Amino acid sequence: MDLTPRKQAILAAIVKYHIATGAPVGSKWLTTTLENAPSSATLRNEMSELSSMGFLTQPHTSAGRVPTNKGYEFYVSNLMQKDEITDREKAYINKCMEEAAADTENVHILAAKILSLVTGLPAFAAKSADEKAVIKKVQLSLLGGRLIMMVVITGDGRTKSKLIRSASLIEEDKLSALDSLVKTQVEGKNFKELSFAAMQNIYAAAGSNALALMPLMASLFDIINEMAQPQIDFSGETKIYSLFSGQQAARLLMFLEKKDGFLSVVEGTNKETGVIFGNHTGFYELENATVVLSAYGAKDSAVGKIGVIGPTRMSYGHIVSVISYLAEKLGEILNQGIKDLEEY
Repeated sequence: MDLTPRKQAILAAIVKYHIATGAPVGSKWLTTTLENAPSSATLRNEMSELSSMGFLTQPHTSAGRVPTNKGYEFYVSNLMQKDEITDREKAYINKCMEEAAADTENVHILAAKILSLVTGLPAFAAKSADEKAVIKKVQLSLLGGRLIMMVVITGDGRTKSKLIRSASLIEEDKLSALDSLVKTQVEGKNFKELSFAAMQNIYAAAGSNALALMPLMASLFDIINEMAQPQIDFSGETKIYSLFSGQQAARLLMFLEKKDGFLSVVEGTNKETGVIFGNHTGFYELENATVVLSAYGAKDSAVGKIGVIGPTRMSYGHIVSVISYLAEKLGEILNQGIKDLEEY
């Protein structure tokens, strides 16, 4: 819906003031804030029209106006400007992400924790389902006579590891033979190609090593299934109780614990960076809630999304900037992991 430049300026000023204070905005305050502000009477007429159009509402007859969900949506889509995050915030994020980079398997979860700490909001990190993701490398390391560490790395930077205990002692030469077989039969293939039937064919190719290979392939099959499925992890969920009323907070927390519904909301948007208003999701648990997220990935391929959940009244310009910056750092870590793998 088109709004005149004056109405846009009024709406933007009211939204920003309400985000900062939570208080209604009157025409008298607008006369001191807007550039080339018209008279109070003209402003009251404009605010009345914005209310009739559904962008503002008046909590009480004598009170000023506050934005509606529709007002916030118009502001975010058309008027919002991203705020620069502070040097202090950048330094903190850089330091934390540098420490988190050592754990490539869980770096996205650690990033969500950092995001929750910086924004003060519940945060999440989601990994997208992708059957076409290619297995770049499978590393087998003998840790003892019966213990093997398996590490699987995909071409888009995903990492998953598992400790496997063999029923019998494994000799170095046998592990080397198994390692060669896994590399020739598994590396370079995507998740979809590595079906249960494909695993059976690998067993057949193992010959006398098939028995020793069975626990390895079973573990590899489990890892592939896990990596091929969408996943989501949360951080700071208990902050929901300080952001929403008791009943709504309890409903929202239970909704997040089930994961599937919220994951469908996150996966349902194609925006690299976006704001999802809960009243458009079809889930009553998300009414009056908003999701702000950004995609992250490696080698120009999206791996997942990271973001926050909060009330409709939040500092969108600042939060979008923080999430975008953190997603960029997360992508850099994944890209560096791929580069290190290629040089290995």
